[in-house]
Amino acid sequence: MILINMILLSPYQCLTLSKSSKPEGLDTSSLHCLITVGGSMPKSLVNDLRDALPGTYISQIYGQTELCGAITRFETRKVDDRLLLHYKHNSVGRAMPGFWYKRSETKQIFQVVDTVTEKIVGPNEPGELRIKSGCVMNGYLNRDSSEAFDQSGWLRTGDVVYYDEFQCFTSWTE
Repeated sequence: MILINMILLSPYQCLTLSKSSKPEGLDTSSLHCLITVGGSMPKSLVNDLRDALPGTYISQIYGQTELCGAITRFETRKVDDRLLLHYKHNSVGRAMPGFWYKRSETKQIFQVVDTVTEKIVGPNEPGELRIKSGCVMNGYLNRDSSEAFDQSGWLRTGDVVYYDEFQCFTSWTE
């Protein structure tokens, strides 16, 4: 018997999975976590997946090629993160170790910047996510990469996000 502990799918694959009937006799009790990348999922799809896979955590993560993969997640081994994951279905989690984000006044771990004023914004305010890490690319091959970084060397992700009082990141959609 093969036990699957975790599976990584795109939102489209999750939609397809939710519309399919579960094969008879398929035991998913060992599936600890279904992780999605590449786009956000509506609450209804998250709920459909929770119903189809009871006991499995449904989690979205955020990453970019320029960052060598994922940079946020919920750690399902931590009780606080499991609770946040349950109630914050649109969130892509908190910063993973090794990635630095920046917030004004303190040495916090993220930088979300107003795209017009270039000022750092606070919790629940939309802005562009900027990243610093040992995993961030140096630049694009045979291309001017100066626009990819701000004056302080932070990578401009181009993604508008916000974070909340728990440091959970979510894409900003109006």
